[in-house]
Amino acid sequence: MYPPGYRNYWKSQFVSEAGLSDGAIETLVDYANSVTSPYTSIVIEHLGGAISRLDSDASAYAHRDAGYSFNIFTRWTDADEDDEHVAWTRAFFAAMAPHLSDGVSVNFLSREGNERVRAAFGDNYDRLVELKRQYDPENLFRVNQNIAPRA
Repeated sequence: MYPPGYRNYWKSQFVSEAGLSDGAIETLVDYANSVTSPYTSIVIEHLGGAISRLDSDASAYAHRDAGYSFNIFTRWTDADEDDEHVAWTRAFFAAMAPHLSDGVSVNFLSREGNERVRAAFGDNYDRLVELKRQYDPENLFRVNQNIAPRA
């Protein structure tokens, strides 16, 4: 589904259980009808179940109360089209902002900066910094959505 060689720009955020309102669905339909690349995927994942059965501080994954994960996976082949596809994705994400809740799955982040990494781990971030400081003070394991050993 995601072969090598394609250009990618992703945006993702959690949605509360109540967040899939009529307005959110209308926005989704509007942007799905104006997609700029036929290789783009718009994915709404229903969460809950086993995810929601643990306390939010039971592991690094903090957002156990999120109802859904909203993902825009924009893909295309021509580098000359980068600006068009990135702009469409950003506009779609901005239009969905009123319907989104706090947090994002760390698995769906690209290079978005430390603020988004913090959002992925929520209230668990500071505890993870302490663990990193204790077990990886030189930040050897940093080629990921990094939690630096120093806040």
